Amino acid sequence: MMTTSMTTSTATSTATSTATSTATSTATSTATSTVTRGAPHNALSGVQLKAAQLSLEGFSISGLATWLVAPELSVCFDMGECPLSAVPMDHVFLTHAHGDHSRCLMRHHALRKMLGIEREAVYYLPEPLLRPAEEWIRASARFEGARGVLRLPRLEPLRHTPASAAPTPLAYRKNASVRAFDADHGVPSLGYTLYESRMKLRREFVGLPGAELAALKRRGVQIEAPLHIPHITFIGDCTIETLRREEELWESRVLVVETTFIDDGEERLARERGHTHISELGALLRERRGAVGCEAIILKHFSMKVRPHEAVEAALRHVPHEEHERVYLLLDVPHTPQGLSLAQLAWR
Repeated sequence: MMTTSMTTSTATSTATSTATSTATSTATSTATSTVTRGAPHNALSGVQLKAAQLSLEGFSISGLATWLVAPELSVCFDMGECPLSAVPMDHVFLTHAHGDHSRCLMRHHALRKMLGIEREAVYYLPEPLLRPAEEWIRASARFEGARGVLRLPRLEPLRHTPASAAPTPLAYRKNASVRAFDADHGVPSLGYTLYESRMKLRREFVGLPGAELAALKRRGVQIEAPLHIPHITFIGDCTIETLRREEELWESRVLVVETTFIDDGEERLARERGHTHISELGALLRERRGAVGCEAIILKHFSMKVRPHEAVEAALRHVPHEEHERVYLLLDVPHTPQGLSLAQLAWR
């Protein structure tokens, strides 16, 4: 009886072990294949490119991290990760609160203090997020065991501003300003257009001699008017409706937009999740043929499951051929130099 019992127990144990091992192996294999379908990503390592004479470095993979640094403007858009190249940037624009766009906001603040940067960075964010951001920062300080009186970073809430209104000057750049606009993503979310701002002689005074202009100024006549030239527009996440509604963004020299979804048949899913499908962008570019003033359009925020070559192929398929010269992908394509336009990628 004991031998039979031991044999039964051994067989049961072996079968259970085998089944468990097989199930674990299958689950591990499935999980691994899901993760490794796309290329391995390092969110601290950005893609570098030159767009409309503007140097940019950034990373953007959906669910992992999004950030974009523009050193000449001392600006970083979103802070899903905080590379060292972003730390000196004085102005940080947060599009929305999802973690892959926001979680390293306080990391940026802390690293500036650690590296001895005395100037206080300015963190611009959607107005509805101001109070939650303050609560989040206080909770983080308690979690880390911070001692003493907590001094909040400089948070500047922004709200949608009509294109007809004057943009908001940047804190540390007299010749730059920003306009925020609503982005459709299901949570409080903004897109941002940065302007090169300067004074320009009013039309009625063009052609007058310098001495006469000087005399007018001495009499208190306002001979100049502000001129705001859209330099770069950045949108974190949005549906195609944002791109249809905000007409002015198509005049930005550089336009940075998301194309999270690329697979055929996922257009409805993209809209339901507050994202843009690359086919929708392609269709809109065809609709706007001849009415796109951008020098560069940068596509970002591809899904983690997407391999870089699949994103390139989808862009080549959906983006109108005449737009290929000014379209770039914020992706590190293996065995390919960074910063190539879609037209250049087509030849590789």
